[in-house]
Amino acid sequence: MNREIPGYYYDVDKNRYFKIEASKTAPSNAPWSADNVKRRKLADQEAEAARKRIEKSRTLIRRSKALTEPLTGGFLHRELGRVGPEVPVLAWVRGVREKGKVSLSPLQNAPQANISLLYIGNHDRKRGYGVAYGTLDEQTLLGCYIPRDSRDRIDNSRIDSYRFGGLIPRTEEAIRCLQMSSLRYHQPTHKMLLTSRAPGSTVGISYFSPGLSDPLSDEPEWLIGASDFFIQTALQTPNPECVANTCTPAPASSDLICVIGTSHGIMQFHKDESLRWTVPASHIGAGHGRRSSRIRPGTGSVFTLDFQPGNHHVVFAGGRSDRLSIADLRTPPEQWESIRHRSSVAHVRALNDRQILAAGPYNAMALYDIRFCKPRSSSRLGPAAISRSHAPLISFPTFRNEAHLHFGFDVEPSLGIVAAANDNMRVGLYSLNSGRKLACPPVDAIIGRRMIKALAFQTLPRDVNPSLFMGVGPELVKYSFGVRDIEKGPGGATISDEE
Repeated sequence: MNREIPGYYYDVDKNRYFKIEASKTAPSNAPWSADNVKRRKLADQEAEAARKRIEKSRTLIRRSKALTEPLTGGFLHRELGRVGPEVPVLAWVRGVREKGKVSLSPLQNAPQANISLLYIGNHDRKRGYGVAYGTLDEQTLLGCYIPRDSRDRIDNSRIDSYRFGGLIPRTEEAIRCLQMSSLRYHQPTHKMLLTSRAPGSTVGISYFSPGLSDPLSDEPEWLIGASDFFIQTALQTPNPECVANTCTPAPASSDLICVIGTSHGIMQFHKDESLRWTVPASHIGAGHGRRSSRIRPGTGSVFTLDFQPGNHHVVFAGGRSDRLSIADLRTPPEQWESIRHRSSVAHVRALNDRQILAAGPYNAMALYDIRFCKPRSSSRLGPAAISRSHAPLISFPTFRNEAHLHFGFDVEPSLGIVAAANDNMRVGLYSLNSGRKLACPPVDAIIGRRMIKALAFQTLPRDVNPSLFMGVGPELVKYSFGVRDIEKGPGGATISDEE
C-alpha cells in the first residue's frame, strides 16, 4: 500500500503522485482536482462502512431451529423453493401410471413365453411410433411398433387396422441367432447387433440394418420385417467353449462399432467390420484349464460392458469374478485398474465419467465413484495391475437377487432411478441418490411368472419424459408419468380417477 502524502493524490493506474489542484484551475475530469479527490474519498469511506456492516451481520444471522425439524423444516424448505435431490425422484415415481401393453408374440395365447432380451427404439420422427425388438425363445428376433394415442397410452387399434406396404405390423425378422445373449443398436452405422452363447470353434457377432421407408411415404421410418439377410462375423478361437455373452455399442467418435464381452475376454468390432482381441490370440484359452489357478489378465468371463462417457477409449467391464475392470483399450490388460465388487458383476452402467453402478447376485448392487477409490497393489491381477478398494459411494440394501445373473436391469440418470428385477418375480425402483427402494404401486403390483429379464427406459418420439418398458411374459408393458384414465362425468365434466 502506498504512503499517503498530504496535498498529493496517488494515481494507481499511472503509479505516481500528483499535486492536488484547485478545481477552478484543474481540468474538469482530472482525478487530482480537489473536488474529485474529495468525492473519491467519501465513496471509499462509504464502501468500507458497507463492508463492515456485512461482516457484522454475518455473526447475527443464525439458522432457524425449525428448519432442522423433519416435518416443519421440510414444509418451509418447499415454500422457499429449496428441494432436495429426492423430491424430483419421488414426484416421478408417485406419478407413474401404466400406459398400456403390446404383445411381442405372434401367437394369440402364449402364457409360458417370456421376453428375455429387449431393445426400444425412438428414431421414428415421421409418425412418432416407438419400435420394440425382442426374443421369446432366444433364437427368433421379433419386432413390433408402439403406437400411442393423445393420452400417451399404447393404442393397438392404430396399427392393427393398417398395413404398411403389405407388412404385418407385428412380425418376425428373417433372422435366427441360437442362444441369443444380447441385442443392441449402433446408431452411427444403423446396425442391430446380436451376440450368441452357442459354443463352437468361432466367436463373433451377427448384425443387420433395419429397413427404412421412403421419406415421402406415410410408412413408419423403420420397417419391421423388411430385413432379408444378416451378416455374421467371427474369429477362430483355440478354445471351443468360447462364447459371446454381451456387447455394447461404441460412441460415434470411436473407430469401433462395439466391444464384445466373451467367456475369454473382450473383443473389438471395428467400423471396417473386422474383429480383434484386446489380448494376443495366443493367450485366449491359456490359463483356463482345471489345474490352472490363475487366469491371464483380460481373458476372464465378461458379462457386461459400458463405455465411459466422454472417453471412447475406456470401458467398464464386469464378469464372473468380483473385479469390475476399468479397461483402457490403448494399454495392455496387465495395466488395467479394477474395483472389487461384493459378487460377480452381471450389469454395469456408467452414470457419468466418474460414477459407475454395478449389480449382480448375492443381493449386491452398489454405486462407485472412481475418484474416491484408493489404489492398492494386487498380485492376482499381474505385477503392473492396480486394484481399488471396494467401499461403495451408495449401497442398495433392499435389492434382492440371490443367485441370478440374467435379470432385468436399466438406469435412467436424468430421473435418478434404477429399475432392477428381484428374485421374487417383481421389479423394484431404487433411488440413485439414497439407494432406498421407492414405492410405486403400479410397478410393485406386477408379479411375473418367471424372473423378469427385460427392462428398458426410453423417451419415445414426441415425449418429454422417459418411460419404463417391462417385459412381462410375452407382453411389453409401458409405464409413464401422468394421470390415470380420464372419463366424462355428468354434464360432460372431466373426471380423473386419480387418488
